[in-house]
Amino acid sequence: MPIAFIAAYLTRHYGHKPIFSIALMALTLRGLLIRLIQNPFILIPAETLDGISAGLIGVAAQVWL
Repeated sequence: MPIAFIAAYLTRHYGHKPIFSIALMALTLRGLLIRLIQNPFILIPAETLDGISAGLIGVAAQVWL
């Protein structure tokens, strides 16, 4: 939830295109980390990237539409 508030501010300040780009880069990085990491406990921080990117995309999509 805090990411949504931060994303709303960032989207108003920078626009939706850079926020979408950051969110998609975070999803790509998450996918690479999940592919490379073999220890399940280290996957937990990698999964936080999913929450960050979901918050960014959710807010940026609402502003864009």
